[in-house]
Amino acid sequence: MPSLKHALTGGIYELQPDGLIKVTENGKVGLFQADGSYESGELTHADLHLLGWLGGKQTDPMANRHAQALIKNKK
Repeated sequence: MPSLKHALTGGIYELQPDGLIKVTENGKVGLFQADGSYESGELTHADLHLLGWLGGKQTDPMANRHAQALIKNKK
């Protein structure tokens, strides 16, 4: 599953198969929704931007004309 390391806190954000994001930071663990809602665990706060980045809606890069141009120019 995808994961990211927070640049400032060093926390690890891991997308779980059920869509929740597991955050591990300073030995504490918490589970969160992509919108930042706390679900469970000892860790009760997390970076909303990283939660959304991992668990939010994934867009099709071809739906963006700028991405289309970049992809087209790489060929």
